[in-house]
Amino acid sequence: MSRIGFGEILVILVIALLVIGPDKLPELARTLGKTVRSMKKAIQDTAEELDGAEELKELRDEVEGLQRELETLGRDIEKSVEAPPAAEEDPAQTSAEEPPAVPEGEPTEGGD
Repeated sequence: MSRIGFGEILVILVIALLVIGPDKLPELARTLGKTVRSMKKAIQDTAEELDGAEELKELRDEVEGLQRELETLGRDIEKSVEAPPAAEEDPAQTSAEEPPAVPEGEPTEGGD
């Protein structure tokens, strides 16, 4: 894509002056300027809206990830609540940790 230089713009203006005439050329230039300005604004608004849509998509993805994490945590909590503690599962472990019972008639080590 080639760029238009100052010489080309000058030739276009001279041809427009000859074809359109000096009376209507300023009015045409104003209309053309307004049109270009409104097109630039529309393009800028569209670009901002697309940026907002991308940010919204990123936020949605983040929220979905957090929801998955919460669901996983909820399942883990449910499993831990449903499963009995390890001490209740194996009574042999709890009895091994308790001190042996002393019969009532025998003396204790403390000398009492």
